[in-house]
Amino acid sequence: MEQNQELIRASDVADIVAHGRCIEVCGMSGSERAYLLAAIHSRRRIPLLVVVASMEEGQRLADDLRFFSLRQDLPVLFFPAYHLLPFKFLSYHNETASERIRCSIVC
Repeated sequence: MEQNQELIRASDVADIVAHGRCIEVCGMSGSERAYLLAAIHSRRRIPLLVVVASMEEGQRLADDLRFFSLRQDLPVLFFPAYHLLPFKFLSYHNETASERIRCSIVC
């Protein structure tokens, strides 16, 4: 079984996505994801929603996006998780609530 895989530049991927076509990208790690998302945004200038597996990964991605978007007008919002367990009666931090409200207002 042959796989259709080839190495292409991030700018080529961004151009493909900017023209409304779908593409599957794999093998990216670290700040490569943020670089690609910043390249896509520079061509489309539309809001992007990125969902990640953990809060730590999300914070890292948001920091990397801020770095790559220094020259662009790319506002980066981070919507934090509450960190609440369903069986505990604990309140969440005010900082978490205020960050979630700020994201809701801006969007």
